[in-house]
Amino acid sequence: MVQGIDNNVGKCGAIIKLLKKLEKDIKKANDELNKEVDTLMEILKQRKKKLHHDLQQLEAKMKSLGCVNNSGELLRAIFTLGIACLFDSPTKKKMMNVRADIQEEKAIMEALAKRLFYFDDLKDSGKKLLHTAGETIKTVRHFESALKTMSTALKQDFNDKEIDENLGDIDFANIFAESLEE
Repeated sequence: MVQGIDNNVGKCGAIIKLLKKLEKDIKKANDELNKEVDTLMEILKQRKKKLHHDLQQLEAKMKSLGCVNNSGELLRAIFTLGIACLFDSPTKKKMMNVRADIQEEKAIMEALAKRLFYFDDLKDSGKKLLHTAGETIKTVRHFESALKTMSTALKQDFNDKEIDENLGDIDFANIFAESLEE
């Protein structure tokens, strides 16, 4: 019985070692996750700011567009006797397409930015795992300490023969419990 307790004490040491490694790995993964999420958030913020700036510039440029914006459009206006100016120029069409693309990308970026809180849950799960690993190590250490105390008490107060003979005896268990309590 005492030998079984001593074996379990040794197993507790191995469990604590594994839990410490797990705790270290979780901390590393949590740190990397936090770094990646923060980097992603910063990239999204910068991209959103750039898109907003580009969109403002494009809108200002579109306001200044007229019928003739390059030599090709000038020839078109001359040959159609100005009628071509009633319709959108190729430059204006390109600008409208670019504007639509930027608006679409801006909408996507804003949608992503609104959902960044999802990553907060990931960050919190890493913290919770780290906390749980630490608490488990404490629990196993307490268990290991209790096993060592029980083993020492058994070895001091009883010999192997007494332990084997009285294994399962309620009176023996009560006497042993009282000695542990002292």
